[in-house]
Amino acid sequence: MSKTTDERFRIASVGFLNSAPYRALGQLPWAAFDECSPAECARRLFEGEADLALIPFAEAINHG
Repeated sequence: MSKTTDERFRIASVGFLNSAPYRALGQLPWAAFDECSPAECARRLFEGEADLALIPFAEAINHG
């Protein structure tokens, strides 16, 4: 049984070289990968729209 998009692990990442492992995870059938800006990645993570996100260090400090 395949999972729907709502049941998949949501990954938000940026188009930079250091995000290559995130893109690799996005190829897995249980993961949904989306590429966006660093600020958008942080917003999605903190608002519960992403399960994993590559975010700026300053955003992590600001949100604890």
